[in-house]
Amino acid sequence: MTQILKTIILGAAGLGMSLGVMAAPPKLMVLPDKAWLNDNNCLEKKEAQGKTKFIEKYDEAFLNQELKSVETEIKAMFSQMGFPLVSYTDQAASMDEDDAFDELYTSEEGNEITMDPFEAILNRAKPDIILRVNWTVNKLGMNYNLSYSIDAVDSYSNKSVVTVAGETEPCSRAMPLTAALKSGIRDKLPSFIQTLNEHFQKIQNQGREIKLNLRVVNNGTGLNFNKEYGDKTLGSIIFDWVRDNTVNHQVSEGVSTRNRLSYDQVLIPYRDPEGKPWQARQFVDGLRKHLKTLGISCENTSSGLGNGILVIGK
Repeated sequence: MTQILKTIILGAAGLGMSLGVMAAPPKLMVLPDKAWLNDNNCLEKKEAQGKTKFIEKYDEAFLNQELKSVETEIKAMFSQMGFPLVSYTDQAASMDEDDAFDELYTSEEGNEITMDPFEAILNRAKPDIILRVNWTVNKLGMNYNLSYSIDAVDSYSNKSVVTVAGETEPCSRAMPLTAALKSGIRDKLPSFIQTLNEHFQKIQNQGREIKLNLRVVNNGTGLNFNKEYGDKTLGSIIFDWVRDNTVNHQVSEGVSTRNRLSYDQVLIPYRDPEGKPWQARQFVDGLRKHLKTLGISCENTSSGLGNGILVIGK
């Protein structure tokens, strides 16, 4: 076990938060899923490098009164069960007032880091789980029912943890949408919440999953991941550091070329030595400092909570 991992685990233990004890329930954030965004004209289509990308327009989405009502109802339901929730709109409104937010966009060299507004809000609010909600109103004569889904997604790995979905019983059109939704998911909540807690406990026991991508800037110096330093290539040095600084040495190697490396299922410690949630950015910065001792210039351009990016070369 390397020094960085020892420091993290010992620091957590000193704060009375061992990796096997859940100090608090996961922090949640409610967001509409892409299907709802598409149905409500809140997706922007962009073409880049021959690929189509859909950009979520959350600021516009939360102008929808039904969505705001659903968010309020879900927050109330989960808050009663001890789950803290952060509001997307509250975070977005206070962005400009937070001087620390600017640090997310600027590297040590003063270069701007590519991070969209949604990633920036996640970095600021640091939710553990995003509750992606969707519903469709089905008219049934003088009544209606809802087809609904709530997908709990790990905000670091972007993987689904548990989903609750179904249809509500027919109800009068006088019944508010939020009341119909609440009645539909009430019986399914205990299992849903149990799975959430089990996932969060697993994170603290086994580490938090992130992705790691590395690129070499083609600047004519001949630097690439096959360049040797002593008896090891740069790629081998990086892999050894990543493996040594993950929980239980858990990492899966993905793409491996002369100028590009990627790693999946990288398990990093849940908390840093100060007891704060450990993010991809802090993990990558440890690698950056390690490579700096070899005289290798790097820039940490990590975005989001679990997307670690390191650009190597000047």
